[in-house]
Amino acid sequence: MAKKAQDWVLRLVSPDVHGALRGRSIEAAIAILDQTFKHNRLLCSLDLAKAFDHMYPTLAIGLLRRSGFHEQWANHLQHMWSKQWRWMQMLNYTNAEPELVETSVPQGCAMAPLAMVVLLMEAERDVTTFCRANGLFQQAVFVDDRSFATDTPQNLHRACQRILYRLQTMPVAADLKRSLYRSRGACLLSWGWWLVQPQRAVCAKWTMRIKKGVCWINTMASRALWILLEGHWTDPWFESGHQAVKAFIRAAYYWRKQGIIISSGTWHLRVQQFLSHFGIQQIGPLAWTSGGLRFDFNHHDYEVILLQLGHLCHQVRDVFRKMLFDQFLARQRRDSRFLSANCRFNAERAIAARKFHDTGTAHMRAVLLGAALSPAVYDVLRHRPVAQRCPSCLENVVPDWEHVVWVCSFFSRSRPPECHDLSQRRLGWPSRETCHDRCGFHGRANAV
Repeated sequence: MAKKAQDWVLRLVSPDVHGALRGRSIEAAIAILDQTFKHNRLLCSLDLAKAFDHMYPTLAIGLLRRSGFHEQWANHLQHMWSKQWRWMQMLNYTNAEPELVETSVPQGCAMAPLAMVVLLMEAERDVTTFCRANGLFQQAVFVDDRSFATDTPQNLHRACQRILYRLQTMPVAADLKRSLYRSRGACLLSWGWWLVQPQRAVCAKWTMRIKKGVCWINTMASRALWILLEGHWTDPWFESGHQAVKAFIRAAYYWRKQGIIISSGTWHLRVQQFLSHFGIQQIGPLAWTSGGLRFDFNHHDYEVILLQLGHLCHQVRDVFRKMLFDQFLARQRRDSRFLSANCRFNAERAIAARKFHDTGTAHMRAVLLGAALSPAVYDVLRHRPVAQRCPSCLENVVPDWEHVVWVCSFFSRSRPPECHDLSQRRLGWPSRETCHDRCGFHGRANAV
C-alpha cells in the first residue's frame, strides 16, 4: 500500500518537487538551483509562514480526492483533521473551554507533508508553465520533513560543539563516546558543505577536539597516523568534501533522468577542485579519471551509478590515507626519521592496522600510533640525563627503543621472533596473522 501511494504521488508532481517524495532529496533541489544561479540569474527564496497552520483540512482532503487518493484513507483523514480541539495553555494554567480548530493540519501526522505537496501542486505547475515560456526560470519546491535543520555552518558548529561537550562529561567508556560522536556529531559537522569548503584551520581545531575529548588519544601520538587508523570521519575538511561528491553525483543522476546535465555551477566546481586535490581529473561531463581508472556517471542504471560512486570514493579515501602516511614520514619525529628512508605506504597493511587499532588496548594503540616511548626518550622529555642502565634487565646499556623491544632479556619469554620489516619493528603494524603477539609485546614493553 505504501509503495502504491508513493508511486501515485510521483506520477502527479513535476521533477521540480522534491520534499516528502521517495527518491528525491534536498541534494537534487540545490544542484539545479546552483547551476541556474551561476548563469547570471537572480535567486529568490519564498517561505510560506505557518503553512500547515493555515491549511484548511477540507480543502487539502478535497484536492487529495480529486487527484485519485484512496477513498478510505480520505475518510480517515477527514475524521482526524476536521474535528480538532485546542486547549489554550499558559504556564501551569489551561483554559477550561476548548476551541474548534478549522484551519490547521497537524504536522505530526505522517500524511500532512503529502497533503501539502498536493495542495501546492497546482500552483507549482502554473508558475512553471508561465515562467518557462521565456526559458528563464527554474524552481525547486521542497517540503520540510521536520528534521533538525539549521541555516548557517556556524550553527552546525555550535550543535557539534554542544554534542562534543555532552560526550566529554558522560560517565561512559571511551569507545561508546567515540561511537556516539561519530553517529551524531561528525555527520552534522560535515553535512551541507556542498558549495564551499570549510577552512582548514577550523577543521584542524575540530580534529584536535575530537582526538582529545572523545577518543582520549595520547598527545605523543602522530596526528596523521591517528586520522589514518581512526577513520576519515575525524577530519571535517575531508569528510565534507567526500560527502559533497556523493551528494552531487546523486543529484546529477536525478536531473540526468529529466534530460538535464549538471555540468556547471558552484557545487560542480567544488567537486572538481576536491577531486583534483587527490589526483582525479575531469575528462568530460560527469566523468573523471585517475591512474588509468575511469569513473563515468553517464549511465541510466542507478545500480551502475552507485557502483561507480563506490569505486570513486574508495580511490579518494585510498589516496587520502597515503597522503596522511606521507605527512607522518615528513614530520621531525624519531619514528618518522627511522622509517622515512625505506618505508612506503601499503594499503593492505593500513587496513590490517586499522582493524587492530579498533580492537586493541590503549597500550597497543599507543604503539600503532607512535605514542609508545622508550625510557631513554622519557628521560629526554623530563630534561634529565639519559640513563646508562636499562631499568628492566639492569644491563649497562642505554634503554632506547631497539634495546627495550628487541634485545632486553627481561622480555625474552614474551618476545616474538625478531622481524626486519621497519613498519612492524617500530610501529607494530601487522602484515601477518601473528601480528597480535607482536603488538601485544610492544604494549607490554611500553607499560614497563
